[in-house]
Amino acid sequence: MKIINDTDFMYSEWACGEQSIRLLHPNKGYAVYSEQKDVVVSMEYGTGVHLDATVYDIAGNMIGKIHPSTEDVFYKHISQHQNSVSGIAIVGAFDKVVDNFQDWFFEIDLVRFCVGKRISPAY
Repeated sequence: MKIINDTDFMYSEWACGEQSIRLLHPNKGYAVYSEQKDVVVSMEYGTGVHLDATVYDIAGNMIGKIHPSTEDVFYKHISQHQNSVSGIAIVGAFDKVVDNFQDWFFEIDLVRFCVGKRISPAY
């Protein structure tokens, strides 16, 4: 499934059968599809230092919220990631360098609905 994300980050859109689903992002955001779980995960970007990520079924119904990691990080953006079990990762930044890097990809755990382990450096 292909998700179309507005270039100004105001909405994300995808098709569900004959219907078009549009998810509005009041704070600017982005959505990605998990082929492994057949769900869409959306992250609002303009919400400050806390995580605002939500899981939707492909019909656009909210399933649940993603809980932040226990590590103290600033969440930057969401993307697909081949090394994540769910196929989705969030880039998070530490205040200081951790294991030689400040920005890391964190796995999105779609079984427990949380930010999981660090996968790899983001940059």
